[in-house]
Amino acid sequence: RESGVIGELPATQGSRISKGDLIARLDPEGRDIQLISAEAQLKRRRTELEARAELVEKGTLPRLQLEELITAVAEAEADLAGLKAEISRLDVTAPFDGVLDVGNVELGSAVQPGVAVGTLIALDPIVGVGEINEQDLPLIGLGDTASLRLVSGQIVEGTVRYIRREANPATRSYEVEVEVQNSDL
Repeated sequence: RESGVIGELPATQGSRISKGDLIARLDPEGRDIQLISAEAQLKRRRTELEARAELVEKGTLPRLQLEELITAVAEAEADLAGLKAEISRLDVTAPFDGVLDVGNVELGSAVQPGVAVGTLIALDPIVGVGEINEQDLPLIGLGDTASLRLVSGQIVEGTVRYIRREANPATRSYEVEVEVQNSDL
């Protein structure tokens, strides 16, 4: 979301990540100092506004000068809000629970907006994809229970979530997706 240099990589390849966890943080590159300056500027403008408001109430200062300072306070507030928003975009957080399968950047790497810093995969649920022949197609439906044999040889139960209605022209079979809950990962 921002360009910059990777300053922190708290998540490591293969680690379990929860939604909202920090995966990477761009170096603030002086933005943190700008934030302190913007906060001080806003505080100074507000103090000036209070002091001038008292003088306007006493009639020793024209109201126009107070209006100019009200505008200056609003500008300082906008500058501070913009800087805070920019700093918040330095954090790359997990959009969902999963495993950081691949880390694409290293500490100190330069990144641009849209560059993937890693690949986060959700392992719950897992989806098995297979094919069913045309003769067996009427025997299954969405929501039916189905068994999957994993690469490990383990057989797990799941639910049919998709049945393709167009046959593979070469095999005359139909693609089927079975969703299996996998809360262990």
